[in-house]
Amino acid sequence: MDTRGKSNAEFHNEVNEALAGHESSFDKVNSTLQVVLTKLQALCTIRNPNPNSSEINPFAPEGLSQFHTSCSLNTNGQPHPYLKLSFPRFDGIDPTGWVYKAEQYFDFHDIAFAQQVQLVSFHQDVIILQWYRWMNKFRGPLKWSEFV
Repeated sequence: MDTRGKSNAEFHNEVNEALAGHESSFDKVNSTLQVVLTKLQALCTIRNPNPNSSEINPFAPEGLSQFHTSCSLNTNGQPHPYLKLSFPRFDGIDPTGWVYKAEQYFDFHDIAFAQQVQLVSFHQDVIILQWYRWMNKFRGPLKWSEFV
């Protein structure tokens, strides 16, 4: 915004016009976010119709302040608590314990059988990753039972 040669009133009007334009943009963004939030609430309600598992959402429009946060369901249809679980890395010690932890992770996150070995391959160290690549090259994709 060039202010040279403008009076104070002209500058003030120009600033007010710019602010009005920004407010209009913020209103559009806010209304779009409200639509997205409403759709997300509907999806979560469909997946988890239990009203006891909701919490207040300060961004929801009036009358829609309940937002189900537990959208991830386990095999019993119950919501998983929000936990950040990292896939266990195999350090070469206690392979049986590592396999148990990996299978627990698969069960908790409902990882499909076809994706289990691929997920494991992302979390391997150099030597094990080299072995896995060699096996994959000469035998093709492995099943979890073959990998174990």
